[in-house]
Amino acid sequence: MTVDESAQRLVDEALGELDDLYLVRAAAAELWPRLPVATKTWPATAAALSASEPAAMLELAFGALDPVDWTAAATTARALWPQLTRRPIGDELDP
Repeated sequence: MTVDESAQRLVDEALGELDDLYLVRAAAAELWPRLPVATKTWPATAAALSASEPAAMLELAFGALDPVDWTAAATTARALWPQLTRRPIGDELDP
């Protein structure tokens, strides 16, 4: 099976972005992603997850990790959740 070059590029860019991400233990003993800056966004990762082939490649990569590395997928999910689930609503508000 050959991988589309544009799909591979999206995955590579996403993984490069995720190099800035790591976990810290919060007060309630929960693990939270430690972001380089509070307003960090993940445009390349979001783009990769929005396209079917790159998303499948990332899913396979996370699935192939050793079980002790479970935090990689969890950290990524926590960091990207706000960006992937929020949308602008300013145009929908009454003046």
